[in-house]
Amino acid sequence: MSEDIEAINVTKKSSARKSDVWNYFKRIETNGVFLAQCLKKECSKILSTPNWTTSSLIKHLNYVHKIRDLKKLPSYRFRASGGVQKLSKEKKSHIDRLALEAIIKDGRSFNDFNKSGLKRFIQNIFPEIEKKLVELNIFHKVTTITSDNAPNMLGLFQYLSRSDIKHIPCMAHVLHLILCNGLGIWETITDNNDKISGESTNENLINFDDSISQYLKTININSDGSCNMPISNVNQSVEEEIQSGDEVSTIWLQLE
Repeated sequence: MSEDIEAINVTKKSSARKSDVWNYFKRIETNGVFLAQCLKKECSKILSTPNWTTSSLIKHLNYVHKIRDLKKLPSYRFRASGGVQKLSKEKKSHIDRLALEAIIKDGRSFNDFNKSGLKRFIQNIFPEIEKKLVELNIFHKVTTITSDNAPNMLGLFQYLSRSDIKHIPCMAHVLHLILCNGLGIWETITDNNDKISGESTNENLINFDDSISQYLKTININSDGSCNMPISNVNQSVEEEIQSGDEVSTIWLQLE
């Protein structure tokens, strides 16, 4: 957590939006809560700063130290009027269907996150995500992160400076694995000598995976909930497995 405090305390010289109140306070952390401590001599008063507002700090300087030439910066936080607006059932169904169409039409290969290039990108981007959350003063509010259960995704948690953030498995990925294993669309490749060839197996699985991805892009979802699943330009093994899944895919679409 000390790294978080140091990152928060660093102020860029080019920043024009730092409140003058921070000339009299410093940010501290106590029991996982971010607070502000007065820097005036013989004071050291510790105040809470909900959502990092400076109202309580300005009030302290006004009444205790008679410093009255401070102005609070305007707040740009979103203020909802009338509470949270709920979507109608029809609107929600429409959005769900659009999301499903987008996922199918922009089908990605199942092993994208196991490729070395994307692995390296994720490892580099994760510390930057934490850095931005710290700059926005919301990193201390993060309690959970949702992702799939792939080892490389779970391994990303080691790049966080906090160890108390919990992982929540993504139910969409869990259902995806259940369907894929239930339909048996994974291939097992062995050579003629009954010796498993790691490189050959991996290459065949990647080609098989990419074939399924290309096939998914040809699926059309009709307005009545049915789907057209043409078979073209895919290898025979993929055709057989995908055709066996037509009925399951239709049922899945009707469950929303």
